[in-house]
Amino acid sequence: MAPIYNVADWYWRAADGRLFGSKASKEVPEDDPAFAAWTEAGGIPTVWPRDEEDEQTQEALDAVLAPNRTPNSPTITYKADIYRRCTDAEAESIEMALAGAPVRQRRLFESALHLDHSDEAFAFAQEAMVGMFGKKRADELLAAS
Repeated sequence: MAPIYNVADWYWRAADGRLFGSKASKEVPEDDPAFAAWTEAGGIPTVWPRDEEDEQTQEALDAVLAPNRTPNSPTITYKADIYRRCTDAEAESIEMALAGAPVRQRRLFESALHLDHSDEAFAFAQEAMVGMFGKKRADELLAAS
């Protein structure tokens, strides 16, 4: 018997193979034990939603998940997730940009474990990454953890 749809405990698959687990609140690997148990129980991931440009973005998925989030829960991205998602060349570009950033912004970024999407440090990182990698790739790198 397939699992009953529960947006708080569901999986979405993008055309490029990304797999998002709402219970984990992040992209998960294909061999994730919770995903394996869910599929063994008959679960089939829903197609990742698309935005107005017909792209399967984190924002499109967030629009599906948003109504089920606790109002006071912040949206964050762990800095480690940014580096897990990026290529070695992208990591080098990020480090070069940080080296040239004003001391205050650099220290805030370096001392934080995560970026709160409502904080000025996130806005700084987003602006810098859009400039380096374009909006789509910046959105992928800075997607909520």
